Amino acid sequence: MRRFALRRRASFLPVLLILVASAAPFGVALADEDALPRRTYFGAQVAPLPPAKAAEHGLKEATGLEVQSVLPDSPAQKAGLREGDLLLSLDKSPLNAPADLVSGTAHRKPGAAVSLEMLRGRARSSKTVKLLELPRESSNEYRILYGSVKISTGRLRTILTKPKAPGRYPALFIIQGIGTFSVVAVPFKKKFYGPIVEDFATHGFATLRVDKPGCGDSEGGPLQDADFETQLDGFRQGLAMLTSDPEINPGRIFIFGHSMGGVWGPILAQERPVRGIAVYGTVVKTWMEYSLENGRRQESLSGKPPAQIDLAMRREAAASHYLYTEKMTPAQMLAAHPELREWANESLVQDTYYSGLHYRFLQQLSDRNLAAVWTAITGPVLAVWGKGDFLSSEEDHRLIAQIASARPGGGGEFIALEDSDHGFFKAGTLEESFAGWGNWGRERNWAIVRILREWTNKIISG
Repeated sequence: MRRFALRRRASFLPVLLILVASAAPFGVALADEDALPRRTYFGAQVAPLPPAKAAEHGLKEATGLEVQSVLPDSPAQKAGLREGDLLLSLDKSPLNAPADLVSGTAHRKPGAAVSLEMLRGRARSSKTVKLLELPRESSNEYRILYGSVKISTGRLRTILTKPKAPGRYPALFIIQGIGTFSVVAVPFKKKFYGPIVEDFATHGFATLRVDKPGCGDSEGGPLQDADFETQLDGFRQGLAMLTSDPEINPGRIFIFGHSMGGVWGPILAQERPVRGIAVYGTVVKTWMEYSLENGRRQESLSGKPPAQIDLAMRREAAASHYLYTEKMTPAQMLAAHPELREWANESLVQDTYYSGLHYRFLQQLSDRNLAAVWTAITGPVLAVWGKGDFLSSEEDHRLIAQIASARPGGGGEFIALEDSDHGFFKAGTLEESFAGWGNWGRERNWAIVRILREWTNKIISG
């Protein structure tokens, strides 16, 4: 959803570079916290440079990164970086995408220094950033356990919270969306899924998160080369680990899937039944339908004339057919249909990546019959859609609840959440969210926390 499938020109997704700078059998959790070492982190939130700003500074389009925010006491702050700085190169290698900064810092040892070339206003300068070990989450109210699971690309970081009191706990498995970021966030409590973890962890639940390949401490990557099935397997091994934990009640495991996590989640629940599954900001229609609907919605929100939108949708439909139905590679498609070169220039990076995803990821996703998955799973279902979410549709979420309700025993519920967009930012309308997208300092609406806990408690007590 560019976070799903936003067009490249409309998408300037930031990546929080709390980067991290790894053998056990498949799927086995490594209890030793040192088994998968902590890496280094950079400590700045960056985004690709918008074309207008690149032109303003005399830079080529798709060149440079803009600093969106800098974490307190982070390596970036200690080096003197500020919001608005433009990062041009790392150790003399160009920075054209957040992944370049990730790959250039993630595997360094604590104390390693990297050199940045940057612009502040019109002044060009260099900065040396000394990378530090990624901080750990902490709490006086519950236990926090760092571990890992093993998939084909290497070990993935898991972070499991458990109450301090002995028992067999209910658990919430939080599955994130697409994007090159770590769900082990610092500062943690107000970012990403921190408020959800904090609330459930202090109310008797265990919680689990799994970082994807190349994110945080996890091995493998870069994430843009990890396909749909590879990323799915990381979450599959996480659910297996959770189910086999003697302190977890396997009959009271819930999944919460956000964005693409709302696609991975039900697939896992079909393979290994859980007590209930909740999703937010996701999709159930075919991927081709989603791509076209989402593309038209965003083109319209951007204010483009209807005739121009029609032309864009025709190109999108043709490309989607060749990529998803005919299973062509982009190179094969462009060789056979050179008229789609303009579409590729606008939508693909290196003729391979779409919204930060390898075309194989999207082809595998397109092969999935998501409605069939939702029909097959058991247990209660909650589909929540924020009324400001322009990256997903109300119709998809109503359909998820409808499919679940039609099963024997029913159990589907839909909620339209006021004043919330795809990233849980406060936004009452699609237009408001679209206009503010990319401003990651906006206030969040964490009503989803209350909704999730009330829903899980109702199921447990019922």
